[in-house]
Amino acid sequence: MNWKASFESITAHPGSNDTNTVAKLLELGLNYLGLGIGLVSSVHENVYRVEHASSPGDMIEPGTTFPIGHTYCWHTLKANKPLGFHHAGDSSIATHPCYSHFKLESYIGAPIIVGEKAVGTVNFSAAAPRDPFCAADFEFVTTISRYLAQAYFGKGEVH
Repeated sequence: MNWKASFESITAHPGSNDTNTVAKLLELGLNYLGLGIGLVSSVHENVYRVEHASSPGDMIEPGTTFPIGHTYCWHTLKANKPLGFHHAGDSSIATHPCYSHFKLESYIGAPIIVGEKAVGTVNFSAAAPRDPFCAADFEFVTTISRYLAQAYFGKGEVH
């Protein structure tokens, strides 16, 4: 799948509805990565807040909050770079609260950085393990995070 052409098509319409654009980017990510959950979050102090979500049956709703330390994104924010786990139960985070709370085996995410501060994440996950993530997968989530930093978070549209 040529995600670059799809990404450019989705983001090429200035003034389009931001919510619609983010939803399309999450769907692109789910299709490209073969995962089931796509989220855009904001992080303020120790609270992780879902800003946009694409999940089976809309099981995760925008506005949902979690303690940041209980999320997979805690690891991404701590690393301050894209991070992925293709089989979390067989990794260094198997004993972390994120795994015991959510039991997601596959996760890939990138910090959304505005200025020099991480203000949130974009991430994709699934309950099943998958093949290890490759360089193109990390490039994909990084591209989306940079777009969101400028087009969405940079405009102050996050709570």
